Amino acid sequence: MKYKINIVLVLLVLALMTAFISTCFAQTPELVPYFNGELWGYADHNKNIKIECQFGLADPFINGYALVVNNHKSGIINKSGETIVPTWFTHVGPVKEGFFEVNTKNEYGFYNTKGENIVELKYLSASYFSEGLARVCKRDEEYNKRYGFINSEGQEVIPCIYENAYDFSEGLAAVEKDNKKGYIDHSGKVVIELKYDSVISFENGLGGVKLNGKWGLIGKEGNPVTEIKYTDIDDFADGMAIVYTGEYDDYGYKTGGHYGYIDELGVEVVPCKYDKAKDFSDGLAQVKLNGKYGYIDKKGNPITSIKYEMESESFHNGFAAVEVNNKFGFIDKTGKEVIPCIYQTTDNFNDGLARVKLDDKWGFIDTSGKIVVPLTYDLVMHFSDGVAFVKMDGKWGLINTSGDLILECKYDNMQKFENGLGKVKVNGNWIFIDLNGT
Repeated sequence: MKYKINIVLVLLVLALMTAFISTCFAQTPELVPYFNGELWGYADHNKNIKIECQFGLADPFINGYALVVNNHKSGIINKSGETIVPTWFTHVGPVKEGFFEVNTKNEYGFYNTKGENIVELKYLSASYFSEGLARVCKRDEEYNKRYGFINSEGQEVIPCIYENAYDFSEGLAAVEKDNKKGYIDHSGKVVIELKYDSVISFENGLGGVKLNGKWGLIGKEGNPVTEIKYTDIDDFADGMAIVYTGEYDDYGYKTGGHYGYIDELGVEVVPCKYDKAKDFSDGLAQVKLNGKYGYIDKKGNPITSIKYEMESESFHNGFAAVEVNNKFGFIDKTGKEVIPCIYQTTDNFNDGLARVKLDDKWGFIDTSGKIVVPLTYDLVMHFSDGVAFVKMDGKWGLINTSGDLILECKYDNMQKFENGLGKVKVNGNWIFIDLNGT
């Protein structure tokens, strides 16, 4: 019986080890760009060449495809090294809905992921595919630019008859004809009359429309959701959108007027009475009144006194930076000052840590205010995926959330690490390395 139990335990441990190793390898790129001193190719993490060094430049693989360059022309290969888009083009866009947009000398076309050129270089411009259709532009008989849409077979299913057009969103695309704007569906049928001075693509069932200098929101049937009375309506954030009632000066700056908020039903839940307003985040938003800042909830109730000097970032992970007497600290969502205003500079919390500056040196604190990474660096960047760039004596390195140096401060420059791989600059040259520095 004891022998059987030991066998079960061994099998369980082996299974857990296998799962752990599989997870580790899944997080490591199978192929990474490799430079042999003259040309780029791709190798595994043991530096075994898998795709011959034959390119002038080579980007990391994303979603199974990589951008490569030869003689200043771009193309696409897959992980087998097969050419999907030949290196003929000035620009190749990322894969969207199974297609690559390509262009050379202001002529646009498309390739699919099979390497087939479904649309030759014949359009003046082209957007990425969205909802199975891509916006394209060509000239009419009078040499005017006109927009329409093609399908995945390259067929022009909505003729190029519009003065302007936008990508499809939620089944509708904004289009313009005779200087008036409205919306069409996938068949090209006009479903919302072209009568507006300006429109914004639908999002969450709402579209922005402008008439006689004022903005409002409509539903997908064209029904009004708000009055068309606002000078400006911002995008929705956390279920609320900032609205503005003032005017724009000759330079495009807002002047006079006040700010408030509407909800996704179009109800003005916070009246337009503030001198400035920021997006809601975590259920709270910063507003300005009479030169001071404070925070309100979604019903317009004050969470803090309007007493702070700084226009700060919105709440992030339950905290917001505030300023008193030119010093910075943090409040929580109840308005309590949980980290005193003692720092020269602060930033949002990411991965439970916020970068702070004191006596001209940078480090990190946690949400209790405890210093986790000593304030010894000349500069630090945000944490992302558990790591952050740090600078000391003019050189960059990498730390983890415990403050341990993963990579020594010896690089001239660094770029974001993705899938365990990052680009660093050494002695004027850019190279790719992993988190072990190899």
